[in-house]
Amino acid sequence: MQNAVRFPEIDLLRGIAIVMMAIFHFMFDLNYFGFVSVELYQGVWLIFQRITITLFLLLAGVSLHISYERLEDKSFATVFAKFGKRSAFLFAVSVLITIGTYVFLNGQGFVVFGIIHLIALSMLLSILFVGQNKFVNLVAGLAIISIGFLIYGITTNSLLGLVLGLPSANFYTIDYVPLFPYFGIVLIGIFMGKTLYANGQRVFTLPKINFDFPPTSYFIDLGKNSLLIYLVHQPIIIGLILLFIRLKS
Repeated sequence: MQNAVRFPEIDLLRGIAIVMMAIFHFMFDLNYFGFVSVELYQGVWLIFQRITITLFLLLAGVSLHISYERLEDKSFATVFAKFGKRSAFLFAVSVLITIGTYVFLNGQGFVVFGIIHLIALSMLLSILFVGQNKFVNLVAGLAIISIGFLIYGITTNSLLGLVLGLPSANFYTIDYVPLFPYFGIVLIGIFMGKTLYANGQRVFTLPKINFDFPPTSYFIDLGKNSLLIYLVHQPIIIGLILLFIRLKS
């Protein structure tokens, strides 16, 4: 296996994405506890959320390509073992997220199929794509995004429909990232990975950035630990808000 060198620019962008997500969740919590009244799912905040999700999923696709290229044995069994193990871990994490949000939100708007659920499933599905020509990934990604827009608003009453992007008419959740159109973004990320990191190596010249200089280095550190931060940032934010409420009362 090739030396698993990390690319600081990827960690930097992932760190920026996790900070953006934390900001959005902080605003959600302030709304939930009545400190502010902001419509988060329209206008500027909706755009902010969509940019955050898109950045996460593009980086997920790039990382899937790099992980694939670093395998000496690219047989289906080997790829399935590597990606399947990671997918199973993320699926377990996503179940904890579903349970945690259900308890916290009293069953009202809890996360049924959010971004971690989508990434877990995307890892399995990407096994069919990571070894293909990069333009196969691009075309498939654009097709899935297009289908997502075409089926938007169609409703079903099945779990499969919910995963695909066809929820029930009265479905509500605080985080919903279905297969259509969002898996298409992951595939475009794989295309970008094949273009910018062919054979798992950077093939473009980076701009002159001092990755060791704060605050850049701070974002890189966040990016290296993005999953852990994703899991702990909400309990920390909510805990601090509840502490503030108690001290104020």
